[in-house]
Amino acid sequence: VASPLCSFGQLQQSIGNLAIVSHALNALNGNIIPGGWVLFRCRPGLTLNPFSGALNVTCQANGQWSTFPVCA
Repeated sequence: VASPLCSFGQLQQSIGNLAIVSHALNALNGNIIPGGWVLFRCRPGLTLNPFSGALNVTCQANGQWSTFPVCA
């Protein structure tokens, strides 16, 4: 049985006020294989909401992304 995959579309929609610093993503059928990660930074002039997710987002084994950060 194949592991669930994380939605690439959800990743794209969640970027908003974030910039990608680095990443390690492996795709399968347009989605991301668990273990992939993205490191973000807030765009200039914005700060990370301390109650949101961390700047490092990971595709988890259950096919869900860890909590996305929010910059404002």
